[in-house]
Amino acid sequence: MTAVSGTVPVRQTRFPRRTMLFAAAVLLLHFIAAQALDAAGLVESLLSPNGDRLLWVLPLAILLYTLRFAVYFVIPGLVVGSLLGWRRDASRARRTNEEQTAPLSRSE
Repeated sequence: MTAVSGTVPVRQTRFPRRTMLFAAAVLLLHFIAAQALDAAGLVESLLSPNGDRLLWVLPLAILLYTLRFAVYFVIPGLVVGSLLGWRRDASRARRTNEEQTAPLSRSE
């Protein structure tokens, strides 16, 4: 869609779908890692003298706590920032569109 001559074309704003999908994927991975760590028995493997199970439980625990950090601190800021940017772009596009379609005033 082109605008009136001399102005910039209006860009359609899109909902930040990729950001929301990324946030949902991180939340899902966090849930899966928490369930797997619960099923593996993190505390029991840390307290047991056998180190074989600890070799794969410890990296899973590190993954879980990294995902938990992202879920609690990174993802909320990413989602809020993305939504605020989308809202700003949408209002800017709407305002530009209204200015372009407004009837011209005739001087008398």
